[in-house]
Amino acid sequence: MLLAAGGSAGLANLERLFNSETQPETATAYLLAAALVSDLRQRHGAAVPGAIVDRVAHGAGFAEAFAAETGETPDEAAARAWQVYRRWTSWIPVVTSAISLWIGILVLAVVAFLATLRKRWQRRRQWDQQDVGAADTPP
Repeated sequence: MLLAAGGSAGLANLERLFNSETQPETATAYLLAAALVSDLRQRHGAAVPGAIVDRVAHGAGFAEAFAAETGETPDEAAARAWQVYRRWTSWIPVVTSAISLWIGILVLAVVAFLATLRKRWQRRRQWDQQDVGAADTPP
């Protein structure tokens, strides 16, 4: 879904995906359409898809019926619905890059080094306490 929403936001792209003869593109179209309908139902109520279909059945154009029921164009609604997913797609190249991998390795190395220093510090403190205790007890 993240990768599918990363493309162009308009319904023209969705129509192109639905008209494709390849299964992955058709599946992507269904995912994007489901996300759009879900967002419409959440923002405008569960009856909105049916109200749009009813207006189209009575002779209105789809874009006109959509705008009358939602107050926005279909492309605006699609952009808003897919915006959540597009936010994450901008981070995918950053997270999966080689430099991110090396930064992660470096962070792990620093954490391991600090943990080792802490253990050494605790062990030396324990030895110092044992030395003080041994010096206080008479032989």
